[in-house]
Amino acid sequence: MIKTIYISGGIAGLKPEEVIPYFESVAKRLGDLGLKALSPIRGKIIDTEVKQLYECNEIVHRDENDIKSCDLMIAYPSAKSIGTFMEIYLARKILDIPVIIITTNPGIANHYWIRAYASKIVTSIDEAIDYLQLWY
Repeated sequence: MIKTIYISGGIAGLKPEEVIPYFESVAKRLGDLGLKALSPIRGKIIDTEVKQLYECNEIVHRDENDIKSCDLMIAYPSAKSIGTFMEIYLARKILDIPVIIITTNPGIANHYWIRAYASKIVTSIDEAIDYLQLWY
C-alpha cells in the first residue's frame, strides 16, 4: 500500500519560481489523494544557484532519509538533474521502491539507464497520478 511518495526533480540552475510551484502543486495533488508527499524543497530556502546556504551533507543526507521513508518516487528529471538521477538510482536499485518518471524528452525517456530503472515512464503529472491510482 502506497502511503508516502518522494517527489524528485531538477532544482540546480533553475529560478525558485520555476521550482517551487512544481513541487508544491504535486504535493497538494498527492495530499488530496490522502498521500504524504516529501520533496527536496521541504523546509529549505531554495538555493538554485548552489550558493552554499547548506552543507552538502545536510542536503544529501536529509533527502536520502526522505527517500528511504517513502513507498514510491515520482521523478521529473531534466538533462541537468544530477541529483534527480542519483535519487532515481537510490530509490530503484538500492531501496527497490517503484519510480514513476515524468519526461517528454526522448533523450531521457529512451536512455537505457532510465528505461532500466523506471517502473513506468509517463509524459505528465496527470498521467503519473492516473497510473499511481490505477496500479498502486
